[in-house]
Amino acid sequence: MQQLQHFASHFSSYIGFNDCHRCPDSKYGDFCEKFGNGEPGFGNIPDWKPAYYDPKDVIVPPFLPDTPATRGDISNQYTSMSRLDAGVGMLLDELESHGYLDETLIIFTADNGIPFPNAKTNLFESGMGEPYLISSPIEKSRWGQVSDSFASTIDIVPTVLDWLQVPFPSYSLMGKAVALSGNLSSL
Repeated sequence: MQQLQHFASHFSSYIGFNDCHRCPDSKYGDFCEKFGNGEPGFGNIPDWKPAYYDPKDVIVPPFLPDTPATRGDISNQYTSMSRLDAGVGMLLDELESHGYLDETLIIFTADNGIPFPNAKTNLFESGMGEPYLISSPIEKSRWGQVSDSFASTIDIVPTVLDWLQVPFPSYSLMGKAVALSGNLSSL
């Protein structure tokens, strides 16, 4: 219970990045990779310097056609992903500057695979390849470890409740007992 009291005195924050999604306004590029780059009309993100990738140097997954259009699309997504990386880095720097980094449970994941044919919204390996990173102040001995365990976002709640030693409440909705869908993760 002391562990729980320690964490309960802090905060919870959920941050949803949009950087790796296709851009609804083509003015900003396929993946909004031009947003915040400092050019006139695109705004400026002072803490981010755009990284550009030469389409000839990107790795085209085997399930996609190796064409100039595909290579250009992938290089544009890499640029927006560099902005995402910078955003995560800024968040971690902020936590560290206030002395919270080593005492904060951090979970980084995505809701789908890459937005390309045969990837997003299907159960091929290319569609399930999502980041799932956890830094737990409770499991510091596991920092830096890599796991090949299969995990899902539905596993987050039961795992966090277990780490914090908080039982899932027993209750019903419309006459049916409510239960967690996920499992304790081996992460």
